[in-house]
Amino acid sequence: MRAISILALIICKVRSQEIHASGAKISCTRNGGEISCEFTLPEGTETVDLLGCLNDEACIQAHIAIVQSKEELLAAVDQEKNSAASIEATEHGAESYPITVAGQTYQAPWSQYGSSVASALRERPSDLNSWEYGDWMVNFAVAIRGNPTEENWNPSSVDEAVSILKSSIELYDSLEQQGLVNSKFYIANGYLTLGETMVLDFQNPHYETALEYFEISSKLFKYSMNQNELPPGIERDDIELKWADTLVLTGVLSVEKQMKHVGEGILEGQLNVASKAADMLEMASAVFRRLLQVSFTNRIKLANALQNYAAMSIMTSLDLQKSSDLLEEAIEHYLYVFEEIEGSNPERNGIISGIAQAYSSLSDNYLQAGKYDMAKDKYRQTMMWYKNYNLDPPTDEVQVVDIEGTLLEETEKALEDYNSMLYGGQEISIPNNYAKPGDQIYESDFLYEAGLHANLGSLRMARNELHLAINHFANAIELYTRSTVDSGQSIGDVKLSLAMAYFKQGEYGFSLDAYSDAVDVYSVTVKAGNNPMTEELENLLQDMEGLENFLQEQGLDAETIQLLTDVNGDEENLREALNNDLFGNNEDILFDLDALKASLENATLKDEL
Repeated sequence: MRAISILALIICKVRSQEIHASGAKISCTRNGGEISCEFTLPEGTETVDLLGCLNDEACIQAHIAIVQSKEELLAAVDQEKNSAASIEATEHGAESYPITVAGQTYQAPWSQYGSSVASALRERPSDLNSWEYGDWMVNFAVAIRGNPTEENWNPSSVDEAVSILKSSIELYDSLEQQGLVNSKFYIANGYLTLGETMVLDFQNPHYETALEYFEISSKLFKYSMNQNELPPGIERDDIELKWADTLVLTGVLSVEKQMKHVGEGILEGQLNVASKAADMLEMASAVFRRLLQVSFTNRIKLANALQNYAAMSIMTSLDLQKSSDLLEEAIEHYLYVFEEIEGSNPERNGIISGIAQAYSSLSDNYLQAGKYDMAKDKYRQTMMWYKNYNLDPPTDEVQVVDIEGTLLEETEKALEDYNSMLYGGQEISIPNNYAKPGDQIYESDFLYEAGLHANLGSLRMARNELHLAINHFANAIELYTRSTVDSGQSIGDVKLSLAMAYFKQGEYGFSLDAYSDAVDVYSVTVKAGNNPMTEELENLLQDMEGLENFLQEQGLDAETIQLLTDVNGDEENLREALNNDLFGNNEDILFDLDALKASLENATLKDEL
């Protein structure tokens, strides 16, 4: 018989047949706080192949963790010689002894690491299946990293989880090289979990690294699906579902990353990325739909994929009907699961949020489609889910273009100047018996003043100064109402902004009232079937077309007309064209380029988008 240190052995090879170490005899003794174990080969064993485990830290750590499990320890400790140790082991089990995973040591009480980590530690494998241990390491890393939405979440847990995940991948790589098991699936799962972990910290997401991991994961899952021999206990559908998970994450994350970019060609880049993401989400949805009846989880994943696919459809083609159909299907699946699962199910909160967000997106779609009654109904559903289930209001940033960062100050100054001029704050030469300080001198321009308040409301809301924003929106609405000049859909736009401000502030009843009022305005000013979000833009484009026709009638060439009608055009070339011999001597054509550019601001589709 031969004895060999247990630290150096995971699997033994006997005459080309593999046997697991658990089939042999393990004997352990305890000296103080240390446990030493030996592995005794069965009768008839002639050869031992260590398979590189001596130099494989993850392999060795796996063995240590397994041996220190409660069952192995109780079977190994000599009851007669170490009765005290035996009693302690019986009372406390594995919690009495430290566990080392990926270079990090954990010791009792496990509860100090959180309930999820403690649970994972207690459920570690008690046999010597290396691939099962690697899979446990992945689950343990997920427990370690936690959830950013939890109170007292520590971002540093991400680094620890990454270390554990990389160790699991190294273990599987080692097993793959030794030809012991088809580890591609496990390696792919490790990279998938690594990618998820890299973007877990919302404040500091590592997009590039995560997308690299997802790409590796996707390729390995596809490779695994095409293999005749699958890993133990793994079905082909399991691999395909994981591949679909990778597609969803890649699609959503790539768009999220692209949306944070700014600069030349950004719109084209976003459309290209969104188009690829839409294809990925469509493929993933097909997988989840095929395996819909397998579990509630697949139905939830399908609803989530459809919800994101709907968003991509809007980005890539402005296809409101397709997007709405996808959202309606997503809600159907969410509601099915919601009605079936118990209130204590951890998936429940995510399902409720998904339903509320899908209804919100649907209300936007129907509003833009000019289906005002349906928009009202979906917005009412949105407010109901947020209110009834105490959901946190949305925190989406309101995008306001302010290149110089001075737009708020300039708008406030414009309002101050307007009031100063209107009510006599400025020094003017008029008889004292004609006007007193505070008297109104000029006629009010309610539309102009309302516009200033509306802009200030949007700027304040972009800064999340919701109380100030609501005050400005309320002032704008009052001024539009007082004006004898038709404000068109402008009052509807402000009421819609007011609804958004109330929504973000969590005042769902007020938000619904303001939204309903806005839709009523649109139903009169924009009419059913028209998009109130683009109605003014379309009118501007018609005005631009009329301007082009006018300029053609004036004898300008096509190049100069293009420069004139594009406020982002080459200003130097435009000035040269307007002052060259062809036009400079024509006294009938007088151009004030600066005035023209000012009048055309925000008048092109490019700028509006």
